[in-house]
Amino acid sequence: MGDSVNIPSLSASGFSPGAPLNIDPTSSSFATNGSSAASSFSGAASSIAAVSPLLGAVGKIMAGNMQASNERHKAAETWFGDNYKANQLDIDATYGQAKAAETDTFMRSALTATLQNITAVRASANVEGDSPTGFAIENRIENQADTARQQRVENINAQVQQDRASALLERSAGLQALAIGDENARAAKTSGWLGGFGTLLSGIAGAIPKGG
Repeated sequence: MGDSVNIPSLSASGFSPGAPLNIDPTSSSFATNGSSAASSFSGAASSIAAVSPLLGAVGKIMAGNMQASNERHKAAETWFGDNYKANQLDIDATYGQAKAAETDTFMRSALTATLQNITAVRASANVEGDSPTGFAIENRIENQADTARQQRVENINAQVQQDRASALLERSAGLQALAIGDENARAAKTSGWLGGFGTLLSGIAGAIPKGG
């Protein structure tokens, strides 16, 4: 047979299977471990409390900057829309000017053609060209045609003037929107910074121990 190996029994070491495990909370080892855990938790809580005002301050500053960016973006959209309307009005005005010139030319040509037809009819009827009645008829037709032409052209030009004025107003409104947006953006940014510093200072003041 080989050499035997002696294995110490658990009962010999003072441990009995099934026996309850006794931990004494009043022991120095337990007290040391508990104090260490409490100290670690207290340190973590202090770190969070110290960082919290800083995070709050950064959050307010970022919110202010975001609001400022939104204000400028809205102002830019308004400016773009107003300028688009102004450009369309300028196009309408340019078209109106061309239309007024074409209308004037067309109505003058139409009057000339009408008078020529009257002259041709009178000649075919052997009516004297210098008769008072003939002059009266021609003058009346010419005056009516001139009045109609002038009114038509004036109405078109009036619309042109209105379109030009509206274009100026739209561009002015766009510039005003940019100015207001920039002002609102600066106010939002300033508010964010002030709010952030206020939060930070409040946190610092709260961290200072109060005297008993």
